[in-house]
Amino acid sequence: IDATTFPRVFSPSTLYFYSPNFENLVPDVRWFPARSATTTRVVAALMRGPSTWLSESGVAVNSIPIGATLVAEAVPVEAGAALINLDARSFKAGDITTNRMLRQIAASLSGLADISMVEVLFSGVLQGKAPVPAAQSLDGGAGSDEALVIRDGVVGFLLAGQVSPLPGLSASVTSLNPSSVVLTRDHALAVVNTSQGVFSVRSDSKVATIDKRSGLIPAAVDGSSFIWTVPENSPRVMLVTGLSGTARSVRVPWTEAKHISFLSFSADGSRLMAGLVTANGNKICIAGVSRGDDLWPKEVGPCTEVIAPGGTLLSGAWVDGTRVAVLSATNISNLRISTVGGKSVDVTPPVGAVAVTGSGALLAPRILTRNGD
Repeated sequence: IDATTFPRVFSPSTLYFYSPNFENLVPDVRWFPARSATTTRVVAALMRGPSTWLSESGVAVNSIPIGATLVAEAVPVEAGAALINLDARSFKAGDITTNRMLRQIAASLSGLADISMVEVLFSGVLQGKAPVPAAQSLDGGAGSDEALVIRDGVVGFLLAGQVSPLPGLSASVTSLNPSSVVLTRDHALAVVNTSQGVFSVRSDSKVATIDKRSGLIPAAVDGSSFIWTVPENSPRVMLVTGLSGTARSVRVPWTEAKHISFLSFSADGSRLMAGLVTANGNKICIAGVSRGDDLWPKEVGPCTEVIAPGGTLLSGAWVDGTRVAVLSATNISNLRISTVGGKSVDVTPPVGAVAVTGSGALLAPRILTRNGD
């Protein structure tokens, strides 16, 4: 089946599973035959669990107990309510598990226009119900709503055309002559790339050395405030540094990579994107990050790939929970926006584009040009 016919025959749905601590929902895009019993197919897919690349890295778990089965093969819909009738003989579940199932199933049915409510039953006995949320509320925009900029010796967020300095950070960051800056989620720490390596700056202006290896790509910070650094020409030698200053190496799956161009994390920190150059061309790796009970990253799981653009990989960033943006250049720049597990779209960025970031709730890529625009 060719690329033109495929979207006519199949349609995407975003399933949701849980992070290991059952706090965050982790999206998992799947494709189902169009004009079919999509509600039943979505619920059946949920019961089978997350995609292999998510489950093998341990970043996505299922609230639906192993072995649970439906009383009937179909999931009926009555007056906008999807009735999930599970065979009580096939599993055991208390109130906490039932509430988790309700949230997970309701989120996974948010893309279906005819479903507004989910009811969970055990062998016909109602256990609970939950409204289906708006799909947009689950998108989870990556990056900051306002652009982080360096202008006239000041580091801060751009608000109404003016730079609002970062308290306790701006002066110390600019004194390092930064080539790039990224913040932790709470804006209490700045991670700064310079010609001398990577440094951290705390809100009390304290500066600490993170990594002094040469040729480092712009550092990345995950959702748990761990700092990831790696040299462009040694893509397998990844270091992760905690807020205490302790650094550990982390195993990565891209053993064939010759170079790494960029590293970016989803907003919840469960997944990363790496722009790689191999002997066979460019590769965009999307992978889960397994962590210990202390949240320290242990290793990067297996790659699933989105279609890599040709040319020189310049920059990449998560746009929201399922989409990534990759900026590349041949004779002209190109911006490719890809859904993980879905389709890719190429758009023409502004002239002189050199970097891309997410834009938070705007749910769109933000472009930096060589002129600083």
